[in-house]
Parts: sequence; C-alpha cells; structure tokens
Amino acid sequence: MRPAADRTGPALEGSHIGSPRDVLRCLQQITPGLTPGESLVLFLDREQQVLTYLHMAYDPFCPIGPSIQNIFRDAFARQASRLVIVTSHPSCRTGPFMPAGDYVQHAAKCSLAGQLLDLRLIDYLVCNTTDTQSLLLDFRDELYRYALHYSQQVASAYPPDLCPN
Repeated sequence: MRPAADRTGPALEGSHIGSPRDVLRCLQQITPGLTPGESLVLFLDREQQVLTYLHMAYDPFCPIGPSIQNIFRDAFARQASRLVIVTSHPSCRTGPFMPAGDYVQHAAKCSLAGQLLDLRLIDYLVCNTTDTQSLLLDFRDELYRYALHYSQQVASAYPPDLCPN
C-alpha cells in the first residue's frame, strides 16, 4: 500500500491523544476525511503528542489496512515512540458494524510487531461515518487469543510439536 499523502496539519501537530475520542477529534480536523478503505496512522512521541500523520489510500490488494512493514518503517523514520491506526470500513459506510476477524488479526500483528520493536500501538480504530470500534479495547479477548496463537504457531523460531503425546 502506497501512501496517498504525508501531511501534517498545524492543528494536529502537538495535539495530545488520551482516548479514542481525541483520535476522532483529530480525524475531524483533517480535510478531507477518510473515504471508505483509507487509513490514517498517527505518529506520537512519548508524551502522546502528535508528531505527524500518514494518510494511506485504499489498496484493493490489501483491503484490511496498511502493511505492517510500511507502518513501522515510517514510524522509525519519524522517530515516533507510539502510534494509533485509524481505518475507515471499506463496505459499511453508516450504522453499527462488527469488524471482520481479519481486522483483529491485523491489529494483533501490529501490536506484536510494536512490542518487538519497542514502538507501542496505542489503539487500532475501525470507523465509518456514524460508528467507531476500538479493536484494542472492545475486542481485547479475541485479540489476545489471536496474538497468542500467532506468536506460538507462526512467529515461533521453533517448529510446533506435531505429535504432543
């Protein structure tokens, strides 16, 4: 996924992020807002002040969100220590929705990569025009289960025990 634009608005730089509501307030200050499928990554410092943000276009080959490699490469380039990912739901434009399991898996992978790289993922929000779901807060149990499975089965340096007798 290639960035559509890398923009820092004067109203965003230095804004403090303490809750998902603060993220949505920052999102409203960015013009234009996110169209379906687009993503926004907020790069924060240790005091959770916005350093800059990266607006990423929708990629039909990677509909879940920005690639983990792009997120963390740009975070290191901007010397961020924390980040928040906001993705606009690609198909449900209004009303309540349930994020697909792929979103939870992507959030778990981003969280695990952040732990490995000492770059904390504060929140991963999936939103449309009327509703917002925080994957790290609202889907914590499912996220933890997937992260545990992923770290034990897929990301482990040792092969899984195929015959546990």
